Amino acid sequence: MLYEYLETSSIDQKLLEKLINLYLINCKIDPNRVATGVDIYRNFEYLYPLEWLKKYLHTSSAVLDIGSSSSTWPAMLFDQFHCKIYATDIDLQALEAQKFYLSNLNMLDEIGRRFILEEQDATKLKYSNGFFDAVCAISALEHIPGNGDILAVQEIERVLKSGGMFIFTAPFAPEFIESNTDHYHHGYEKRYDYNAIQTRFTSAKELCLEELLFINGLHEETDILSDFWYKHKLFNTIGKISPFFSMLLFEISTEPTERSRGFIARFRKK
Repeated sequence: MLYEYLETSSIDQKLLEKLINLYLINCKIDPNRVATGVDIYRNFEYLYPLEWLKKYLHTSSAVLDIGSSSSTWPAMLFDQFHCKIYATDIDLQALEAQKFYLSNLNMLDEIGRRFILEEQDATKLKYSNGFFDAVCAISALEHIPGNGDILAVQEIERVLKSGGMFIFTAPFAPEFIESNTDHYHHGYEKRYDYNAIQTRFTSAKELCLEELLFINGLHEETDILSDFWYKHKLFNTIGKISPFFSMLLFEISTEPTERSRGFIARFRKK
C-alpha cells in the first residue's frame, strides 16, 4: 500500500529515488541498517551535502569530518568519492564503529592510510593552515557548549584551503536557544535561528555562505509523528521505511517557515 501510494502521489519521485539510494549505501556500509535505516532527519542532512560534494571532491581531496562518532557519513564519503578522510571526535573511543564500516566495505587496510581516525577538539584543531579541501560538521557543532561552536568555525576557516567548502547542519528554532535535551541527543544542544546562522560566525571573515536550506515539517502533525518515531525507537524496527517517512513528513525550502526544524548550510572560503 505504501509503495502504491508513493508511486501515484504528487511526491517528488526523483528525490525519493535519491533517498532510497542513500538507504542502500548505508546498508552497504552497515548491514544493520537494513533494519534500522537512516534517521529521518539525517536522510536530508546527508543527501544534499552529498550532491554538493559530488561536483567538488576527487581522489586527491582531503576532507575533515567533525564529530564523526558512529555516523556513517565519513565512510559514505570514502565509498563514494575515494578521497582522503579524517574522521575525528573529541573521544577516540567513539570512532570504533568506523572500523566496522570500513571492514564492511572491504577497506579496513585503508585505516591509518587514506581513512584517518583521530581524537581532535574542534575548537583547537591540530592541523596546519589550509590543510583541507572540505570540512563537514553534520549535527556536531551545536553540542559544543557556550561559544565553542564559534571557536570551532574559526578553526575550520583556518584549516580550510582557499576555495574550500564547509558544510554545516544543525537544529533550527524560531529563536536561538541553548538547552539540555533528551529528545534525540542526550545532553547539551543549541538550536539556531535565522539570525544566528547569518551572524553568529561572522568572526570567520573568509567564510561566505553560498547556500542555505531548511528542513520543514509538511503538516501540523509532523512534530507529533516524528516524536512518536523517536520515542518508540521505530528506527530500530521499521527503519527501512525511513526514506518514505522522511518524504511524508518533511520538505526542503530556501527560506525558514514556522515548521522549520533543521538547516543545511554550505560555506566557501575566499
